[in-house]
Amino acid sequence: MKAPSNTAKAFSFAFEQIFDRPPNPDTAFFLRAEPLEGAARLWQRGICNVQSCKPVHDRLQEDGCRVSSDLNRSGFDLGLLLLTKHKLENQANLARAWAALRPGGRVICIGGNDVGVASAEKAFKGLLDQPASLSKHHCKVLWGRRGERPPAILEQWAEAGRLQRVPSLACWSQPGIYNWNKIDAGSALLVQALPDDLQGRAADLGAGWGYLSQQLLQRQKKITAIDLFEAEELALNAAKANLAPDAAAAALRFHWHDVAQGLPAAAFDLVVMNPPFHDGKAVDIELGRAFITAAAQALVPGGKLFMVANRQLPYEDTLNGVFRTQTLLCENALYKVFSAVR
Repeated sequence: MKAPSNTAKAFSFAFEQIFDRPPNPDTAFFLRAEPLEGAARLWQRGICNVQSCKPVHDRLQEDGCRVSSDLNRSGFDLGLLLLTKHKLENQANLARAWAALRPGGRVICIGGNDVGVASAEKAFKGLLDQPASLSKHHCKVLWGRRGERPPAILEQWAEAGRLQRVPSLACWSQPGIYNWNKIDAGSALLVQALPDDLQGRAADLGAGWGYLSQQLLQRQKKITAIDLFEAEELALNAAKANLAPDAAAAALRFHWHDVAQGLPAAAFDLVVMNPPFHDGKAVDIELGRAFITAAAQALVPGGKLFMVANRQLPYEDTLNGVFRTQTLLCENALYKVFSAVR
């Protein structure tokens, strides 16, 4: 089990300060849930944990928690909310929490000092009765009670956080997805570097809202199938919407999956990817290396990988260890694009 984060420690500490005894778990939910600590950890196993990020979802399950990727009922007495670095997502989740609580129900929010918790605290205090807070483990915990009538701003927040058409992209996306309202510059460079004769069965690892797969379908007419693997279910749902107009061009399969846990062996002729390299705020070079290893295992002999990475990340040794050859296709001040042959 992964070591608890500062937010988990702070939440668990606040839990023991706020409550004399654990509330009824059947009447509580936790949005963007992650494993807690101490007395709160045992209590957490009975509540409705909501987490759409597959690795965290799986860790919760391994710890014996009831967990789903969505919240599908209301009338709760208590709602917990873990704040993320996405302001619009936090506002939308606060609106979700309000709608799911009964009048008088309590909300508890937590955020690290590095995710803009100060702006969230201002919004929080303007919405809830009896607001209070404490600071612990470089985080802030906020709590208060839901009133009878929802403020008008909540519907605006809920709408802004939903899956939506982004005019600048002409694509579907939503807050909470990485680069939700823009094309990643590294991915754009990768697309420019791709040869125009790719064919066969393709896999898109860490597919996001579907940009790389969309470009493959539109530019590579000999692609027969694309499997998209993405750990964030919000992004995968956006990818399904974005690729629907091109669905006749190739067989499409969508997998809510943590690529670092492995892929089917020898299943694909080519892989494209812009692998993640952060775990929260911290750089995690091992995550990108796990993607490279998974890509090699998933390719047939002679299959090709095309990947982009931030220029400073040292992936060359990993590529040399699992691929027969590798080639630097192009680079700029920020990114480098490789091809590699299994």
